[in-house]
Amino acid sequence: MRIALTWDSNPAGSGSNYYEDPLETDLDLDVYDPDGQRVGNGISASNDNSYELVDFVAPKTGQYAIGVYKKSGVTELLNWLGLAWVKVPQMYLPLILSD
Repeated sequence: MRIALTWDSNPAGSGSNYYEDPLETDLDLDVYDPDGQRVGNGISASNDNSYELVDFVAPKTGQYAIGVYKKSGVTELLNWLGLAWVKVPQMYLPLILSD
């Protein structure tokens, strides 16, 4: 599986330097198996961009849960975000994980 999360950032920030992107919110992405346990490599917690990616081979069949958590940043009533997932054949996953 591959799961991607992205959210709005503010490249204009507090000035007019559009080459800077002072992330005002940092989100983390977790994946949980059907038993509610976090998948071994089912976490993405970078703090220098406005996206998170998780690639994993599902260890068992069933329904998985995706958790999005605010790690730090401005407390806002509304954060726009995008979430996508795709089932990747296992034979291609090592190629993706090596990138």
